[in-house]
Amino acid sequence: MRDARRAEGPHDPHRRAVLAGTTTDYSDTAGAAVTRRVLGRPAPPTAPIYDNDVMAVAGVATATELGFSVPADVSVVAWEDSALCRMVKPWLSALSRDSVEFGRTAARELTALVDGGPARTVRVPVPRVIVRDSTGVARGAAGIDGEGP
Repeated sequence: MRDARRAEGPHDPHRRAVLAGTTTDYSDTAGAAVTRRVLGRPAPPTAPIYDNDVMAVAGVATATELGFSVPADVSVVAWEDSALCRMVKPWLSALSRDSVEFGRTAARELTALVDGGPARTVRVPVPRVIVRDSTGVARGAAGIDGEGP
C-alpha cells in the first residue's frame, strides 16, 4: 500500500505527498492490517492507495470500523479497477489501464529478447484515474474544519 499524506497544514508552502510502501500478500487481511496500522499513526494519511481492489475494499471497511468516514476523513484509491470497485459503498476511485495491450507489449518485447534482439525501453499507455465516491477533499484542507474522527 502507498499513502499520500498532508504536510504541516493546508496552506503550508512546503506541502507535499509523502509516499510509504508496505509489502503485503495482496489479501483482504493484509489490506485491513495495513489500514489499522497507518490510520493509527499520530498523523494518518489522507489518501491511502491500495495495490489492488480487494485490499482497497478491506481498507474502506477497516477505516469505517475505526471511525473514519470515507471520503470525508480519508480518501481510498485502488491501484486496479474492477467490477468490485463498483460493488461496494462508496464506489472506489481507481486506476484504470489497458491490461490487454500492456500484456501484448510485454509478450512482444520478451519474444524479441528471446530471439536475440536488444533490450528496449517501450512506451505503454499511462493508467488514468477513475474518480468515484471514495475520494474527496480531506478535512483540514482548503479551510475545511476537522482533523479526522
